[in-house]
Amino acid sequence: MPDICGITTIYVTRNFIGFKDGASGRVVGSLEEAVKACTDLRKSGNYQPLTVKIASGEYALNRELIFTPELFSVCFESLSGNADDVIISGAERIVGKKSVLGGKSCLSVSLPKGVSDLFVGEKRVYPTRFP
Repeated sequence: MPDICGITTIYVTRNFIGFKDGASGRVVGSLEEAVKACTDLRKSGNYQPLTVKIASGEYALNRELIFTPELFSVCFESLSGNADDVIISGAERIVGKKSVLGGKSCLSVSLPKGVSDLFVGEKRVYPTRFP
C-alpha cells in the first residue's frame, strides 16, 4: 500500500489495464470515488495540492458531486490533456420508439416528470406541439 501522505494524484478510469497504484498516485473507478479519496486524504493530514486526472470517456453521475471545504487545492483535469475527451453527465438516458410519419423520422418518448431540457447527442431539441 502506498504512503497515503505521498499521494498527490488520483487517476479516474473504468479500465484499470495499464494503471497501477504508485507511490504518488491512486487509481479509482469513478468521479464519486475520486472525491471521496481526496476527502479521505485531507482527513488523514495530506494538505498538499491534489490533481484528479480523468481518463477519456463518459462518466454518468448517479447523484450530485458534493465539494466540501475539505476539498481545497484540488484540480480536476483530463488525463489526455484534451478536455473534450471527458464527458461528465448527470443526464438520464431515455429510450423511445422510432417511427416515420409523413416522411419524417420521429421518436416517441414518455418524459419523466420534471424534465426541462432534452438533448439528442449534444444537440438540444424541443418537444413538438400538435397541431
